[in-house]
Amino acid sequence: LHMLAFRGHFASKSRHFSVTLGSLRQARHDWRLGQTADTDRPDDVAESTLVVGEWEFLGLGYLTSGDAALAASIAAQAREARALRYPANQLGGMT
Repeated sequence: LHMLAFRGHFASKSRHFSVTLGSLRQARHDWRLGQTADTDRPDDVAESTLVVGEWEFLGLGYLTSGDAALAASIAAQAREARALRYPANQLGGMT
């Protein structure tokens, strides 16, 4: 903005010569209230949000030993692929 002759931060403008942020905020608030008043919805209908949620702890880990073996196999394949893609000298000795 300094190239357009607006020196300083946008929020540090003089209140005597410009619109304040508070008045802009109030104008936006008033406009939104006017927009909601124009709808065909009755005024006595309160907006509500139904939140349905209940968390319950069901367990930790794998359900079967087969699931654990499958996960271990996938992890080993990922480690091998990473070792082939990035040799030890590129990772500083880490694999």
